[in-house]
Amino acid sequence: MGPLTRLKRTVLAAALAGATGCASAATTPREQEAPPPSPAAPLAVMAGRTVLVLPVQYVTFSDSLSRNVQLPLAGQYLAALDDSISSALAERGLKSWTFARAITASARRNAGMTADPHALAAERLRRLVKAGDSPLSEPLASQVRSLVALGDARYAVLPAMIRLDNRIAGARGSLLVYLIDARTSRIQWSGEVSGEGTTSVSQALGRVARHFADLVVAP
Repeated sequence: MGPLTRLKRTVLAAALAGATGCASAATTPREQEAPPPSPAAPLAVMAGRTVLVLPVQYVTFSDSLSRNVQLPLAGQYLAALDDSISSALAERGLKSWTFARAITASARRNAGMTADPHALAAERLRRLVKAGDSPLSEPLASQVRSLVALGDARYAVLPAMIRLDNRIAGARGSLLVYLIDARTSRIQWSGEVSGEGTTSVSQALGRVARHFADLVVAP
């Protein structure tokens, strides 16, 4: 083999090594995109990641009588569900997620620099919106980014709305849930979590929270 041939092969090997190194760097960002969710436990892929669970935004009631009676307690119901979600996941050993109370405290310390986590512009998410390529509208996209930045994370779970059905058989709750990639402002997964009917609103909220936890960690 002549010197010129050896030189060509050396240059070619170096070029291939450089291309391989670039490709490897391109596919290993600081935090990779989440893999596709599993149908059985769609948020299980996020269990080991840093995720913010934002406060539940809205509560609605199934009939006018319930609405008139329960509306003054709406804020208490939202706070109770936030705490129930935190407790349900803590009981299953989830340690890398940040929940409503901590998010609220951090937002207050950074007032003027971030959104109010209890007053997000999530009106459009009161009806189930499927995951897809269309980004969240503004100002919700910017609000989520500002809150996620406080926790040095990329992903947020937004429990958008709890619906409470007060029927003769007992109270029953259904919660709309969204997994949001704050970097791309896209919904990665969405679904509805329902609890069994029970005799009180507080018990209904607790059952919804336990089924919410089922999305992440099997009971």
